[in-house]
Amino acid sequence: MQKELEYTQTKTLKAKITASKPHFLQKVISYRQTKKDAFKRCFRNDITIFVPKLKPNFVRPCVMLHIKNGNGSVLLRCKNPVELATTLRDIADVLTSDKWLDTWEELTGIANKIYENEIILDERYVDIDDFQQEIDDITKNEEENNDYLPVSRYR
Repeated sequence: MQKELEYTQTKTLKAKITASKPHFLQKVISYRQTKKDAFKRCFRNDITIFVPKLKPNFVRPCVMLHIKNGNGSVLLRCKNPVELATTLRDIADVLTSDKWLDTWEELTGIANKIYENEIILDERYVDIDDFQQEIDDITKNEEENNDYLPVSRYR
């Protein structure tokens, strides 16, 4: 069951919503872990690893990794648990490599300086265009707010 709902456009939001029937898989075995979002603690990520029951259209066993956060989800199907574990180990090895950890430390140092109001304009780590846009918006807002203040107060 999949049907498309009407959508409207407002000044700030345009959305196209597609409703679909949820698909539930019976599981032989499963393991679920929930992680809180790093910045907004009210959000969470659910990670589930499971082996689905055999069905007429899937007569060979497989292992699945399902990651869900909010309305988005990803389902990864592997031939066996060893293949999935190898993939996850490869990702873990990359994340814990010297190159990634050194880059992380450098980025953390720059983030701390930005947090302490020191501006670092290193294009490798900082999206300069976004920071410039933010500065332009602040300047524009200050100019607009100053237009409404009586001039006599400052003379």
